[in-house]
Amino acid sequence: TILGESPRAALRSGRLGVVSRRGGLMPDTTVREMLRIAHGWAVRPVRLDDVVAEAEITGLLHRTAKALAADEQQRVRLALAIVGDPELLVLENPGLEPPLVRSVALGRTVLLVTNRIVDVAFTADRFLVVRHGVLIADRGAADLGAAATTRAMSFRSPVSLDVIRTVAGVRRAVLTDGRFHVDSTDPTTTITALRAAGIAARDLALGGSGVREGYLDLLYPDTRSGQEASRAGDVIATHPVTR
Repeated sequence: TILGESPRAALRSGRLGVVSRRGGLMPDTTVREMLRIAHGWAVRPVRLDDVVAEAEITGLLHRTAKALAADEQQRVRLALAIVGDPELLVLENPGLEPPLVRSVALGRTVLLVTNRIVDVAFTADRFLVVRHGVLIADRGAADLGAAATTRAMSFRSPVSLDVIRTVAGVRRAVLTDGRFHVDSTDPTTTITALRAAGIAARDLALGGSGVREGYLDLLYPDTRSGQEASRAGDVIATHPVTR
């Protein structure tokens, strides 16, 4: 059940709103008309001007759904989902900017399901981590970050990825656009080892909230490769609660 009733009943009552990347739009209908239809169905409708502003779709009202870009369609789906002022808003891989997700969470709970940790690392209050259909963690953002055993660093170097993975302290490493992205158990140890081996590390950057690293540690505690971290199916479900 959801909010004490079936999902279908929660949708009909307006207590539940859902945004996915498929369906929900009428291709040949303008955004304004779709909002009017949804507003007429809503049990507790919100002022349309407020919905338009909250979903950031002011410039899209006179366009048809099929004329919208993918990111614009997602903002329209968001507007349709919040027109009834739902208590719980479910976002399934929505492709929305984190600041927009955070703003729509005001006064309601948002459950965001994604396999992109970057989407939620700096916006979520609570994380539910699921692997292969099994819940493996339910933690607050601070707890997840504090549990991390690695910290992120990145740099450019002329050596191979295999060489970087053998450096002391390196837990995971990937090479993207000529830049190494490394999770190290101790960045100081890793930097010292690079220098001792005569390996240049140009444009070195250290950082990370710890949330991303804590997430990867949960999923891949033993790997020295970051490739597994990009596989679909390792899902984070997180809901900011800002009541």
